Amino acid sequence: MRRWPRPASRPRHPPPGRPALRRRPDGSVVLGFHGRGSGAVEDLSTCHVLDPALVALFEPLRALLRGLQSFRREGSAVLNLLDTGPDLLLRLDGAPGVQERTALAAFAAAQGIPRIAGAGLKGAPRRRWRSLAGWASPSRG
Repeated sequence: MRRWPRPASRPRHPPPGRPALRRRPDGSVVLGFHGRGSGAVEDLSTCHVLDPALVALFEPLRALLRGLQSFRREGSAVLNLLDTGPDLLLRLDGAPGVQERTALAAFAAAQGIPRIAGAGLKGAPRRRWRSLAGWASPSRG
């Protein structure tokens, strides 16, 4: 009978909270996680667990978000590394217009991101949008 290896032990530190974005009053962008039991966002400048390809997107993403009017105060970003490259889900507190979707598509092309998907925050009016490298259009449905 084949014996399977024992599962890896749990990490000593609990996983971080929900991914979060926050715009400071000075216009700078905090990219990180909600602290445990807190509404505060812990800024993330590097991460030794994430693939370096995703960490390399932190600063360009901050720069992009500083210029988006549809990112007013808060949001969330989920980065995944897929076989096709980085995948980004943005939830913003405003809906991007045509110019901002075009900027998102240009960002995707420049950073080698095959897909940027987006939606409003929970509780906001339901509107989904997506941006693909070289193409930007509101989604249907």
